[in-house]
Amino acid sequence: MSIIQSIISFFTASPFVLKVYFYLKYILIIYSVILLVAVILAIIHGRPKKIIKQIEQDFESMFQKEKGERFTGKWQEILKRLISAEEAGYRLAVIEADKFFEEALRRLGYVGDNFSDRLKQVHPTEIKNLNEVWQAHRVRNSLAHDTDFKLSRGEAEKAVDAYERALRDLEVI
Repeated sequence: MSIIQSIISFFTASPFVLKVYFYLKYILIIYSVILLVAVILAIIHGRPKKIIKQIEQDFESMFQKEKGERFTGKWQEILKRLISAEEAGYRLAVIEADKFFEEALRRLGYVGDNFSDRLKQVHPTEIKNLNEVWQAHRVRNSLAHDTDFKLSRGEAEKAVDAYERALRDLEVI
């Protein structure tokens, strides 16, 4: 007999060795399951989760920055129209400010068929100058529906300022 066969016969013939092997096999299976659970927990609660969270935060801040710059850029265009020397320029500034504000309300989740429906859903604690926004909207309606309506620069500035303060309250600009 070869040495290998004698070693195999020793381990397979001895009842003590078979019992040890039997228990050792189950102990190693339990140990393997425990290690697998430990690895899974380390992955869930460890570094990969922190990396994913950092990526999400970076993406969120990048999106917010792009969104803020885009809205601020549009608002700056409206303000440029307001300082126009001609009445047509600041009339257009009021109309565009109203449209901009309505779009902001829509994107913030206020539903309705028109500006008034959306603005009615805004609570006075959300926008401190809600009455001034309503007044600015009335000015816009007069501009849109009454061709003889005369708008002074001061009225236009007051209306656009009302929209701007409300947009700041809503954290749009």
